[in-house]
Amino acid sequence: MRATLHHSTAAVGLAVLCFVAIALALPAASVANDEITTLMTPEDEACPPATGTLPAADCPPRFVFGADYLLLRPSFSNSTAMYRATAVGGQSIALTPLNYDFGYASGVRGFIGYNFSEDTLARFSYLGIDAATSVAGTATGNYVGGNGTAYVGPFYTEAIPATASITSTANVSLDLYDLELARRFEIDAETDGAARWDTAGSAGIRFMDSAVSTTVDNYCPQCPNYLVTTNRIFQGVGPRLAIQGRRYLGPARRWSAFATGGAALLVGSFSNDDTRFTKVANLLETQSTGGTLVVPNFDIALGTSWQWGPRTSISAGWMLMFFGNLGYSETIDTNGINPGAVATSVPLTNSSLAYDGAFFRLTHSY
Repeated sequence: MRATLHHSTAAVGLAVLCFVAIALALPAASVANDEITTLMTPEDEACPPATGTLPAADCPPRFVFGADYLLLRPSFSNSTAMYRATAVGGQSIALTPLNYDFGYASGVRGFIGYNFSEDTLARFSYLGIDAATSVAGTATGNYVGGNGTAYVGPFYTEAIPATASITSTANVSLDLYDLELARRFEIDAETDGAARWDTAGSAGIRFMDSAVSTTVDNYCPQCPNYLVTTNRIFQGVGPRLAIQGRRYLGPARRWSAFATGGAALLVGSFSNDDTRFTKVANLLETQSTGGTLVVPNFDIALGTSWQWGPRTSISAGWMLMFFGNLGYSETIDTNGINPGAVATSVPLTNSSLAYDGAFFRLTHSY
C-alpha cells in the first residue's frame, strides 16, 4: 500500500515542481569562446552563454531547473532473507543463507533553483525511488529423517516437510527533500579568462521519508501456515553539507568532468510494525516498536557533462548513497539448528541501506 501512496505522492510533487533533477551537482559558469558558434538573441549578446546553471557576470538572475533519470540498486548490510538447511546421511551438513538481491530500479531526482548572483544559487530538490525483490525456497526429501532440504525464515516460519515452502518479499521506498544554498568558487582559469577548474559548496537541510517492508508467506501441508508482514518507517531531518570539483576539458570547454560528495546527519522517529497471521486458526498477532533514531548519511557522485546549448547541459555518471541504521531489520537466529526445531527470529536488528548506480541528467536555465 505504501508503495502505491509513494508513487502518488511523487507524481503530485513532480506535477507541482514541473521539473525533476539533481540535488547535488552544481554545473559552474563558463565564458563564451570564439571557437563556439552559437545563435544569440539580443539578451544573450549582452549576457554570454553559461553552462546552464549560473549566469555570467552581467546577467540578471535566472531560474534553473532540470531532470535526473536514476537507475539504482539498493542493498542491505544485513540482507539474509532465509536459510537453507541440508541434511545427508542423518546429519546436517550445510546451512546456507539466501539473501535479498535487488536489481536496478528506476527513480527520479529533480530541482528548481534561483540564481541570486553569478556564483550563488538557492534550490529545492526531490528524489524518489522504489524497489522490490523476493526469495523463495521449497523443502525436499525427508529433512527430519536425515536426508533432505529445509528452509527457515524470520518470525518462526519454517518449511521442513517435503513441498513446504517460504516466499519472502522485500520492498524499499525512499523520498528525499533538500533545501540548500550553493556557492561557486573559481580556482583556476585559462589565459582568455575562461574557467579551467572550479569548485562549489552547499549547505542546507534534508528531510527523509523511507520505508523497508517485508512479506513472508509460509506454506506447510502438515503444520500451521503463516503470513508475516513487517513495516519499518523512518522520518527524519537534519543538516547537510556538500562540495563539488569540476574540470573543464577541450579547447571549447564544452566537456567537463566532476566529482561531488555530501554528508548529512538525520534525526527523527521510526516505527517497526510486525504482524503474523496463522491462516488455518485465523489468528492475528501484532508487535510494534518505535522511538528516536539517528541516521548518518553520505553520498558521492562521479560524472561528465556536455554543454549542449547556451543554457542547456547533459550529464551522466555513477552515484552512491549510504544510510546507516535503515536496512532490513530482521535477524534469523540459527542457534540450535536441528531437525524439527530449525530456528527462531530476533526482530529489529539495525543494518545499513545503500543505493548505487547510474544517473542521466538534463539541466536548463532561463
